[in-house]
Amino acid sequence: MKNLLSDKPKSTGQVLESVGFSKGSAEQPSRVLQSEGFKIALQETGLRQALEAQGINPAKIAQKIDVLLNAVDKEGNEDYNAIDKGIKHATSIYGIVPDDKPKTQTTYNFIFSKEVQEDVAEIEARIKAKLIQKHETNS
Repeated sequence: MKNLLSDKPKSTGQVLESVGFSKGSAEQPSRVLQSEGFKIALQETGLRQALEAQGINPAKIAQKIDVLLNAVDKEGNEDYNAIDKGIKHATSIYGIVPDDKPKTQTTYNFIFSKEVQEDVAEIEARIKAKLIQKHETNS
């Protein structure tokens, strides 16, 4: 969190790597941040209290989050990426854990194609023949 509140924060992946996470985890920080263990640790620690214990006062936290929440791009339009970061930081600091994204499921329709069904029927017939042959040999 000190990093997030600094004037030139590192990426989340860089922070994870600097505290001992593997390069793979650092390349996909959301896997760590969305893990059940991280969420539990965050709730138990009380991030706001931990920051304050390190000398980062609530006014400094609010100031940095406010910068993100009011960010604009080069053209003067709202910078929604920065605003999203501000919201995520604020919810993290105050212990609000967002709901998980809904799980999606992909169905592959190729298994219903006529060609695949014919191939499967042929494989099943060969397996059946082998089993019959094996049974007759053992009898």
